Amino acid sequence: MEFRSLVLKTPEGRPYDRHDWFYSFLGNFALNAISDAATKGLINKFWFGQYDHEPFKRFVRLRYLTSQPNEASQHFAAHAQNSGLLDITQAIGELNYAATEFLDQRFCGNNARKLQAEERREAIVELLHSASVLTLQSLSHVDADGYWQIERNQDTANNPTGSFFDSVFHLLGNTCSHTPIVVELNGGILSATHFNILQSQGAGLKQGKIHKINL
Repeated sequence: MEFRSLVLKTPEGRPYDRHDWFYSFLGNFALNAISDAATKGLINKFWFGQYDHEPFKRFVRLRYLTSQPNEASQHFAAHAQNSGLLDITQAIGELNYAATEFLDQRFCGNNARKLQAEERREAIVELLHSASVLTLQSLSHVDADGYWQIERNQDTANNPTGSFFDSVFHLLGNTCSHTPIVVELNGGILSATHFNILQSQGAGLKQGKIHKINL
C-alpha cells in the first residue's frame, strides 16, 4: 500500500463563490470519484481537507492509501477534469506525498508509554478516514441555485447548530478527555493550532483572550 496526494483548486464563480463552497466540491467531485474508486478497489482509505489562502485561494487536499497508485491517479485525474478542477499537486509540492507528517513529533510525544510510529499513523488515518466518510454522508442535495446542501438535524438539544457533528465532537471530547484551546481575535475565534500556523506565515495577528472549550 502507498499513500498518495491529489491537490485540486476550484474554479472561480458558482458554486464555489460562497463560504460553504467545500460542500459543492464534495458533491460535484468527491462523492462520485471516491465511491467509484472504492468500488473498483483502487483505494483502501481516504481523507480530505479544505484550504483557503494565497496563492491558490480555495483548494482541497485529497489523500488516499492505494495498492494501485497509477490506476488511482488516472481515475481521480479524469474525474477532476470532468469537474473542471485544476490539479495543483505539483505546484504545491506534494507529488511525493507519503503521510510522513504522522510519524514526527507533531503526533508522537517524547514521553510516550509505548510508541510505534506506524501504529500511531494508522490510527490517525483511520480517524480522518471515518470523519471524511461521515462528511460525505452528510451531503443532502443540490438546491435550486446549484449549491450543495448538507442534512439538517432536528435534535437541537444535542446538535444546536443543526449538524450531527455537534454530537460527534462531543463524544470525541468524552473519548480523549482533551480540552481544546481557542484564541479570541477581532472579528472571530481561531483554534490555537490555526492561530500559530497563521502567525508562522507572517499574518501578524493580535492575540486576544485564550479560552478552553469543554466539548
